[in-house]
Amino acid sequence: MGRGILKNLLALVVALVVTAGVIVVCSAATKASPDAAAEISRQARQEAVQVQELAAPAHPQEPVPFLEAAAGFVLVLAACAAGALLLLRTLRRGHGPKPGRGYQPRRDMAHGARPVRRV
Repeated sequence: MGRGILKNLLALVVALVVTAGVIVVCSAATKASPDAAAEISRQARQEAVQVQELAAPAHPQEPVPFLEAAAGFVLVLAACAAGALLLLRTLRRGHGPKPGRGYQPRRDMAHGARPVRRV
């Protein structure tokens, strides 16, 4: 019993050490100098400004009024509730799947493999 716990503990420690080692190596490999990081950040900000200028709509959209948005949300909920009620009504009336009408295996498959004859 003690060996099983020791093996599990050893496996956990090895996994943690390997994971920490991989993280340290990857972190060291991707570390950039502060000057390079500042340059990359400046370029990213410039590109973001350029993208915003190009992507700005010619006619700004007005926000949708709260009451219209709430009415649309309630309409979606009502459609879901109506579908659920129709499903429940159908199941209560007994128009659901009939018992015994599901998959029926062929006769040769019904009892598994045929017994092997010994001669």
